[in-house]
Amino acid sequence: MLRRFLWPFRTGLARRLTTINILALLPLLLLAALLTRELFKEYESNQARAALGMTVRAAEPEINLIRAARTLSETLAAIAPGVLRDEDSCRRIMDLAAASHPDFSLVGYIGEDGMMTCGSHGREYNFAGTDLLARMTQSGGAQTTLARVGPVSGVPVLSVPSAVMRPDGTPGGLIVVSVPQHVLHTDRIKSDDEPSEVPEGLLTFDSEGQLLTTSVVVPRALQLMPQGRELSELAQMGSVSFLDTDFTGTERSYAVVPLTSELFLLGIWNREAGSGLAALRVSPFLIFGLVLISCFTAATLAADRLVTRHVRSLASAMEAFASGSRQSYRSTLHDPPAEIAVLAEAYDLMTETIQREEAELEDLLREKEYLLREVHHRTGNSMQLIASILRMHIRETRDPVQKGVLDHLYGRVMILSTVHLGLYRTSGVSSLDMQRLFNDVISRVDLLHSRPERNRSVVAEIETLSLPPQQAVPMALMLSEVLPAFYSAYSDEEADPVVVHLSMTSDHNAVFAIDGPAGALPRLNGTDGTVPSQIGARLLRNFVRQLDGEMDLISLSPDRLRFEMKFTARAPQSSAEDEAAMGRIGA
Repeated sequence: MLRRFLWPFRTGLARRLTTINILALLPLLLLAALLTRELFKEYESNQARAALGMTVRAAEPEINLIRAARTLSETLAAIAPGVLRDEDSCRRIMDLAAASHPDFSLVGYIGEDGMMTCGSHGREYNFAGTDLLARMTQSGGAQTTLARVGPVSGVPVLSVPSAVMRPDGTPGGLIVVSVPQHVLHTDRIKSDDEPSEVPEGLLTFDSEGQLLTTSVVVPRALQLMPQGRELSELAQMGSVSFLDTDFTGTERSYAVVPLTSELFLLGIWNREAGSGLAALRVSPFLIFGLVLISCFTAATLAADRLVTRHVRSLASAMEAFASGSRQSYRSTLHDPPAEIAVLAEAYDLMTETIQREEAELEDLLREKEYLLREVHHRTGNSMQLIASILRMHIRETRDPVQKGVLDHLYGRVMILSTVHLGLYRTSGVSSLDMQRLFNDVISRVDLLHSRPERNRSVVAEIETLSLPPQQAVPMALMLSEVLPAFYSAYSDEEADPVVVHLSMTSDHNAVFAIDGPAGALPRLNGTDGTVPSQIGARLLRNFVRQLDGEMDLISLSPDRLRFEMKFTARAPQSSAEDEAAMGRIGA
């Protein structure tokens, strides 16, 4: 079915029409590809810019929490000079501030000596000498600092400090608001409704490029970070979005959003997720492919409708006619183009002419076969008449020598008559059944040369073998010459029988052999001194030459002799060749 569907395209016409259509539409295809590529670039740019907004929306809870911590820290730092003198008032204010924001783990005041004596929930801690205090005071109490392990809470926290300034303008310690990292980044579950609202990761970092918080585990965050940029470099770029490859080799969209002058947010997005970029990326090739398919389909349908279906109909009719069918060979076309209609008409006229000539040839062949059978029949009858005349002369002749010559001549004429009768029965056949022909010749020889006083028998070991007349006739005549020689060599009534053998030794090689009394050797090689034996030996050599074979006389024992001839069996030929071969044999 698939081969039949694709056959019109394979014929060449549909392929050429498709090529022409594609060449005609190629400028439009290139223009569409260029416009789509520009659209893709613009879409990528818009998508990168949109990543900024999506990052801000996705990190809105974190941003609000950090801003609330910064606001609370700055507010407490502003009112601290008026309340720090009374520790009870300080603790009460810190507890109220912590109660108003349950997500904060610690709200407290750290004095210049590093001692926190005023903390929420009555907590006190000595920060003197800690790296956290050093980093907070180094920036003048303005830099948000990440503590891997909070000294007070014992969990990772983001410390938001604010410097306390006395009325005289001198530093008076720090107000610290600690936000636990697990509160900053709660788990987000990607839903089917909003697949693009959840980023792969949200990271906060400072201007020095130090990672502060992450929405995923730190090893995963390190894998998601861009390969070609450092966090310190991103901090200097300000608000920006770009495309890059993470450390796992995945292409992603990145967006940097400054939260404060020292705090930055990095949003990491799956570039293809929910963005339609994948479809847009292949759209130029998709359009090109669709146009190719449409051109192919249109050309194929047009070629099939206008040409190929009519050509298939003509081809089917031609195949039927060539295979010998004479029933459904005529073309049956429905609304063909004028050129194909003329071709179909010419084909119908040609087939009618061929049929008429075939009928005439069949009549000539039947007439020829009849004449050939008549020739063989009349030849056989003529030989029968000649044999009768020779028989009359044999009865009237008193000279033993003449009588022997006539007797041999009579036998040869009768054998030729037998062969022609066999050809008469098989006239028109390109090959002869050797088993049947040999049996006829053996019966005729036995009838001519049998004697009441001698008990002779012939064993025929003849395989089923068919040969063309140009080989079958010389072999039959050879059998008619060799078999009488063995018959005449019998000296008693108890001799072994004559064995006639014919078989194939390979695909095309055959062996013809006759085993009989050893006394037949002088007559077979023409050394007995008589004219018939000399003529017979000459005929045997001529028959072997016609068969392109090799003859040999083999002594099997002192009393047994084998006549053997090997030859190559030929394939059946045409009637004209058979007649030419028969003419050569007759000559």
